[in-house]
Amino acid sequence: MKRFGLKTGKPQHKRGLVAIELALGFFGFWLICLVWIEMSFVSYTSALGDLMISQASSQAKRGEANFDQAFDSALEQSDSLWEHLVDSEDFKTCVYYVSDFSALTDLSDTTSLCGDSDEGVLGVPSSPIAIYRVSYGYTPIFSTLFSSSKNVFSREMIVIQESRI
Repeated sequence: MKRFGLKTGKPQHKRGLVAIELALGFFGFWLICLVWIEMSFVSYTSALGDLMISQASSQAKRGEANFDQAFDSALEQSDSLWEHLVDSEDFKTCVYYVSDFSALTDLSDTTSLCGDSDEGVLGVPSSPIAIYRVSYGYTPIFSTLFSSSKNVFSREMIVIQESRI
């Protein structure tokens, strides 16, 4: 049902309604796009970390290469559109060697394997068990909403050193 003006009897036009709806809707759409990009980047980085720790620990356990060198070379060989956005300096690697299974079971969940630096080699390198740890430090766009931590993820892999057996 059309509304008519008091004096003319013609329909009234509401001007600017589309502009207001576009301004409000565009902000929501823009925010959703930023969240989607953020989630895609974190998902890619997490998958890249999983792949890199698997490849590097596979080479290191056979004694083909040092874990840090194997991780860096695997990271350089990754071929993706996102690879230019991932800073390889933000990946921190650590190796914690364990002498036997009983020493492995004595480690608690709260034990910081690599200490405060979160880099380096700890323990005796000739040990048959190694715990490889990779963490990625990244400050999210929405850090004020979620957390202020720079560590997005960390992965650990317990590996039997084939070259030490």
